[in-house]
Amino acid sequence: MSFRKRLCKNQTTEFLRDTFSATPLKVPEERMKPLMVLASVKDETKFRGEFKFLLKDTSAFNLPVQTTIVSDVSTERTKTMDADVGFNILDGFFKALNFNSIALGFVLKGVKQMSLSFTNVQRQWIDLGALGQAVSKNNIDTENASLAVFEGDEAADMLLVTDAIVSNSFSINDESGSDTSFDASIPLIEKFVADGKLAVKVAKTSKTTITFTNETPLTFAFSCVKLEYDAASGKVAIRENVTPKKGLKPGDPEFLSPHVLLDENEARPGMLSLD
Repeated sequence: MSFRKRLCKNQTTEFLRDTFSATPLKVPEERMKPLMVLASVKDETKFRGEFKFLLKDTSAFNLPVQTTIVSDVSTERTKTMDADVGFNILDGFFKALNFNSIALGFVLKGVKQMSLSFTNVQRQWIDLGALGQAVSKNNIDTENASLAVFEGDEAADMLLVTDAIVSNSFSINDESGSDTSFDASIPLIEKFVADGKLAVKVAKTSKTTITFTNETPLTFAFSCVKLEYDAASGKVAIRENVTPKKGLKPGDPEFLSPHVLLDENEARPGMLSLD
């Protein structure tokens, strides 16, 4: 993964960062969930699969994933933004739904200003104390061939996803001052859904809000911790919370791109996308 875009600073992203040290994903996806391993080196973070398959006794590792409601995120809207900026950000979300964001932008061309919001938001998480107990009795299988990326002179950091902020529903809120901009759009969008046989429902949930609901919840932000293991014994140590990120500097192509929006504080995590 590497940085592609950042959301403008707003209460929703600040809540995710401050409460969960969570990094928003550009393209939400189901596989980014607790107990998944990432390999992070320099400016890249790669998805590596389930943690349990790195352990000696796979069958003995059975750590429950908890689920709680995140109501504070569900009630927040992002800051108002120009429609082209909003659709650039939403491009990743619509890709996750196999939806054509360009076509949607054309259909919703009457929307000049918008905000975004999530509903049905949940936090999936693991207890780090329980994780510590589980790995204290079940070491890393040091002969596992997939560990090579975590070894050697340019060894990647082993990161474990501990929290996933998931939702099956997000909304576009028309902030242009019109109460009728969505009226003619719903039938056209429903035709896109039907023609593409997509597993998504579209509804006008208020005069100025259109909501997209997917059958399967997708992760749109996640948190992780750094793991270390002894190369001889395989004993695991759980280290600090880590934010995978790539810094951008003036002059970098991504910095200059109109598709990149930097927060006021560049040290804060932005949106990650899978390479």
